[in-house]
Amino acid sequence: MSLLEMHRKTRRSLEAWWGKCFLVPASSLIAWLLLRLLPRVHPNQVTTVSLVLGASSGALFFLGYTISAVIVYQLCMVLDWVDGKVARLTGKTSAFGAFYDGLVNHLVYIFNVIGLGFGLGLSWQPVAMVALLLGLRGINNYLNDFLEREIEGSWSHFVAAEQSWLSRNGLLPPGSFPDKHAIMFLACPLAGYITNDPMYPLGGMMLIAMMDGALLLLKARKAARGLFQ
Repeated sequence: MSLLEMHRKTRRSLEAWWGKCFLVPASSLIAWLLLRLLPRVHPNQVTTVSLVLGASSGALFFLGYTISAVIVYQLCMVLDWVDGKVARLTGKTSAFGAFYDGLVNHLVYIFNVIGLGFGLGLSWQPVAMVALLLGLRGINNYLNDFLEREIEGSWSHFVAAEQSWLSRNGLLPPGSFPDKHAIMFLACPLAGYITNDPMYPLGGMMLIAMMDGALLLLKARKAARGLFQ
């Protein structure tokens, strides 16, 4: 199977902006190379490697190695796409694999929020942002149990209108989780590193907290509509 054929076979109908620009092409290339070099690789093995990388990037954020942390975290994100592609291409999808992948996603997020927040210093602002982000994450995922995704396989519970520019170009509205992670664990830490100003990564965490809060309200309204219909 050629790289282009594999890409077409495993792509989603809708993707996040950061996914479309970077994660999808990078993961397609890595999955293609991986299956050519290690055709018997199991997707859960890829997921485990992504967990190790995610824990490592969290530790690097905590220790202040911003550039290394950003690179390792993005590689972790790419492998999060790769394991799904490998599972679908090799027919090794399973309920445990889906559970394990979701668990790793949550753990990686926790590691990196804590690493980034506490790496900024032990003042009350980073500590408060860590607690707020993890709390919002937990509530948002609790609400997921009451909601159905509008399009199966989408990263988001909210999609653009069918004939909109976003839908025609296979894009989700800005703000699904890959986009938020690109802001919090890539753009803002790099801006802080370049300017030597910790307010950039702290500001990124504040921005994501506001976006998660708005998402929580939208999900709560959607869940309430479903309960009272």
